[in-house]
Amino acid sequence: MTKFLSRIPWKYVAISSGILAIIVTLILIFIPKESELTITDKSWERKVIIEEYRTVHEEGWNIPTGGRKTGEYQDIYTHQEVLDHYDYITKSREMPNGGHEEVIGYRDNGDGYLRGNH
Repeated sequence: MTKFLSRIPWKYVAISSGILAIIVTLILIFIPKESELTITDKSWERKVIIEEYRTVHEEGWNIPTGGRKTGEYQDIYTHQEVLDHYDYITKSREMPNGGHEEVIGYRDNGDGYLRGNH
């Protein structure tokens, strides 16, 4: 048996054993573990540093909470086009054969407006 042991390269056995020990240690460190804990105290701290209180003049439709109105003016909030009225047009013209033609009504101009037929 001593002949067998003398032929084993001990250097490779030692390196392999060291690598195996490192792998086993890493596995044991990174395996998730469950634990029950009890929180006995908690605290929270927040600091807000205000450098300067001053009035800021901004324009808007609503005053934010804690804000104050320093002035006012009239402005247009929204703009909506509405139809004012239709024009009713009557047009007549003389025909070459002695008669006349009368055109009455409206014409759709394609832009949202109606024009009388001419």
